[in-house]
Amino acid sequence: MERECVQYFKENPGFKRLFQGIREKYRSLGALGGTVQINNLTNEERDALSGLLRNDYYSKKSAAIKVENVVKALEGTKFAGVNFEKVLSGYFGEVLLTKKEERDIHEANREAFFNNLLLEFKGTRAADWLIFVLESKSNGYRVIAAKYEKGREELGELLSFVMQGLNELSFNPMQPMRLALFSSMISKDPHAFDLNRDGGTLLLYGIIYFLGAEYPQNAEDKAEALYRAGIIKDEISNYTTLSGLIGYREGRSHPGWKGFYEGKEPLQVSLWNLANIDYVMSP
Repeated sequence: MERECVQYFKENPGFKRLFQGIREKYRSLGALGGTVQINNLTNEERDALSGLLRNDYYSKKSAAIKVENVVKALEGTKFAGVNFEKVLSGYFGEVLLTKKEERDIHEANREAFFNNLLLEFKGTRAADWLIFVLESKSNGYRVIAAKYEKGREELGELLSFVMQGLNELSFNPMQPMRLALFSSMISKDPHAFDLNRDGGTLLLYGIIYFLGAEYPQNAEDKAEALYRAGIIKDEISNYTTLSGLIGYREGRSHPGWKGFYEGKEPLQVSLWNLANIDYVMSP
């Protein structure tokens, strides 16, 4: 009987807004009750409401319908005795939940999601960072919270890469790695940690947490933070001009540096060139 009742209401589009309103009232009140307001009634709605509630809605532009009157009206039909909550649930094809129940389920799912990540990275520096983020609601929390609402699976993959990255960082500027190479090593995508992407943003948040620094506001400070973590960003266009200096690698003078020194010419070296030099001397 309940399935037949559901079918009856679903086949009549005039009941659509009424049932949507009843569901919202149930979500708010936690029970069947309240009044559903329907404005700008359509002809289909006038027919449906007039027939069910045995009231004239043909001359009305809007209707304020008590939920209890809908339930009572069913008692005068062949659907007398049906459980209206089950009918409402069947109409939408879902379990009826109140807003509080929805919040509780959402919070439980969220807690389980992050607990699984923390369990996966238990005992690592990345886990320390994520615990701090979740407890303080700072240091990248807004980015993570927004991504969670958009899609947990996508966030799970993103955070997994970021946390792997944080655990792999050397925090040794004397052993730098190019950002693109580091990204490829962790995620197989050389742009995964670009600073204009969420992965790069979260990685940088993790870095400044371990450095005990404020989040950098300009490109130069961001590059400096990455460098302190052992990552070189924009290694070609970052350069300096020098003269009268010789760079050494593995105890030997670099032939390029030595040539410019002996030729008494200024030399431009990029950040990547400097990363391959152990020390510099001025003869």
